[in-house]
Formats: sequence, C-alpha cells, structure tokens
Amino acid sequence: MTDKHPIMELVILESPFAAPTAEEVSLHVAYAKACLVDCLGRGEAPLASHLLYAQNGVLDDRDPIQRGRGIVAGLAWASVAHRTVVYTDLGISPGMSAGIEHAERLGRPVEQRELGGDWARLRSELNEQLASAEAAAASPPPPGWNCLLCGEFVPGDPLRRPHTCNDGPAGIGE
Repeated sequence: MTDKHPIMELVILESPFAAPTAEEVSLHVAYAKACLVDCLGRGEAPLASHLLYAQNGVLDDRDPIQRGRGIVAGLAWASVAHRTVVYTDLGISPGMSAGIEHAERLGRPVEQRELGGDWARLRSELNEQLASAEAAAASPPPPGWNCLLCGEFVPGDPLRRPHTCNDGPAGIGE
C-alpha cells in the first residue's frame, strides 16, 4: 500500500438482477448501485458484472447465450478477486447462488451483507405481493354468473339471485 494511493481490496458483488417485470429489474439495478456505494464506502473496489454487462448496448440479459457470455466474463474477473460479497436484502437469486458456489470452489471467502433500512421493507413487500398473487392464482373463483345483458358478475346462484341491470331484469326470479 502506498501513502498516496491505498490498494483497495477487489471484491465481486453479488446481488439480484433478473426479474419477471421491468419494475423489479429497476429495483434490482437501484439496489445493486446502493451495494456498490456500500462497498466503496468500506474501501473496496467492487465489480458488479451483472450491472456492467447487462447495460443497454452491451449484452441482452434476456438472451440466454448473451447472459451466459456475461456470466463467464464476470467469473473470469472473479478469479483475481480477494472475496465475494453477497447482498441479501432482496434475497438470493439463482445467479447469485452460482456466483457463491464458484467462489467456494476457488476457495475465495464469501461474506453475506445487508444494507437494511428500506431495502428490507421492500423485500417484505415483494414477498407479500408474490404470496398474494400465488394465493389468488390457487383459489377458485367465487360462485356466481355474468349477466348476459350488462356483463356484470353477480355472486351466488342465478336461479336464486335476481339481478337488475340498466337493461332491465336479467336474473331468474325467486
């Protein structure tokens, strides 16, 4: 280490990237940037290859061949890193798991970290939204029928539940 330019520890940064929606990808990008700032604040020189290579005009993360090329390029840099740091506020993705396994195979230390604060709250909200969506997909629709005249959903048995819409009576009376 020199007095003028201290040598920074090289770290591979693992955080989520791929996601089913553009909103989640944007969240993951913002999170990865916050993780980079955290590493720099610790005096480290981080590489977040998923941010570098998945930028517009570099590689398309949705194309499996290009995604694989980016992963291999990141792993090549990983061979010179001192450590892998894994940020877990938003969970551990399959890509992160592969990075962790690679580091362990090479004998490189792996450190798990959290930023905390709002990131933990966002993860909790994402989990709730996912659980809600899964529950909605698994539950059968409530019993009922759609009015042939207005299209409105009317809960209950059409033989026992009259319905009056703007176009007049459409249900079968009691």
